[in-house]
Amino acid sequence: MSALQQLAKLDHLRDLFATLNRGRHVNRLQDGAWWNELDREQDTYRSLFALLGYQLEIDPRGFAWFHTEEPAANMANKTRKLALLMLALFERKADQGMSLTRFHEWLIDNALLEEVQKESQAMLEAEGLASSDALVATMGSAVSYGFAAQDGPGRWRLLPAAWRYLDCFEALAAEDEAAASVLEDDAP
Repeated sequence: MSALQQLAKLDHLRDLFATLNRGRHVNRLQDGAWWNELDREQDTYRSLFALLGYQLEIDPRGFAWFHTEEPAANMANKTRKLALLMLALFERKADQGMSLTRFHEWLIDNALLEEVQKESQAMLEAEGLASSDALVATMGSAVSYGFAAQDGPGRWRLLPAAWRYLDCFEALAAEDEAAASVLEDDAP
């Protein structure tokens, strides 16, 4: 098949590129038609985007993004705030005995954000997330970057891309556990 024939099969190329290039994730649950084409034509998309200097990552759990080692400064600031909020949400749900892997079923609303704010106040204050308005704005960033979807006024649901945060949190927890184990083994 010629290169032009391969490109002709990519009906959503322009939209996918524009979305991914803005730093947003493509999610199976929210972007069904785009996801199906991306999943079906992943080799073609990866090759094309690589030629353009982009590294397309596709996670089989249902999300894709352009990977970059050094995000822009404003992106890093938003990502840091979003990571702290996600950590606080995952900790709150873990404390409630909820399965973290079922995060897509959780309803995140203003009441939950207030609970998280009270529970993780010191950590959130350090990043300027001490107010309800700041947490709501951060959830807006989560929507903008494809980590969450608006589910009505003041209500959100996490999308498959939130796996990126959960994977990082679990890796950090495993490292802490391993370090604690080493310290216990070294104790007299």
